[in-house]
Amino acid sequence: MTNVRIFLRLTRFPLSLAISFSALVGAMLGCGTFNHTCASTFMGVWLLSGAASAFNQYQEREADALMERTKNRPLPSRQIPPVTVVRIALILGFLGTALLFSCATPLASALAVFNLLWYNLVYTPLKKRSSLALLAGALTGALPPMIGWSATGGNSFSPTILLIALFMYLWQIPHFWLLLKTYGKEYEKAGFCTLHWPADSFFGKYILLIWMTSTSVCSLFFPLFGIVTNIYLIVFLLIINVWLIYSFVSIIFLHQPVLKMPRIYFYQAVVLLILLADLIF
Repeated sequence: MTNVRIFLRLTRFPLSLAISFSALVGAMLGCGTFNHTCASTFMGVWLLSGAASAFNQYQEREADALMERTKNRPLPSRQIPPVTVVRIALILGFLGTALLFSCATPLASALAVFNLLWYNLVYTPLKKRSSLALLAGALTGALPPMIGWSATGGNSFSPTILLIALFMYLWQIPHFWLLLKTYGKEYEKAGFCTLHWPADSFFGKYILLIWMTSTSVCSLFFPLFGIVTNIYLIVFLLIINVWLIYSFVSIIFLHQPVLKMPRIYFYQAVVLLILLADLIF
């Protein structure tokens, strides 16, 4: 049981599950139903997400040991040797790539591998070198729906999937900044340059609000592009966006605790579920 816990923490199971779910949404929207390709895409992306997480924890094991929120991860707590982590990451990466290549499409497999390489070879090193790392890292959250869409033969330049990818990209930035609000000092101690942006300044708060509003507006374009057509779901989409802006204002201006209000995570999940519900109903 201990080994299972270590594996789940090493692969950051909840995060990997969320990433693979966004790929599943892209796949189902691409083919209009759930089939074996969608299932294979979900599993393949989950495996590659787990591989990216394991590689990331290997790369940042020294920094993780300096932060309260990460010091109990498998590597800094010495529950598993570094060489074993690399082996696990390589196995997961190979299995995920092979599954996507054989059961989906070569393009989906190529995009997924690119995402892993971008996350571990570009974004991860960049976090200690430049504050622009947030913008680079957001790309890794935007690609999974495109991977799913491509897996079922969808046109990668379709306005539908590009708009969904844009929504996912915009969502990443407020998500990162809310982490800064809670763990900023820890990240600074570990030497991450991404955390020197003045998110708590007067100017910074309004930049955050503008970015969050842009994310909300992007999701409201879904009905205009025919991605969401059910009138009840459109109304619900409007309500959830009003609720999001109110919640975000309460966090950055009224100083409500971020950890007790993980609403931006809930918001993203609900928007993706709305996309699926419109497809089903």
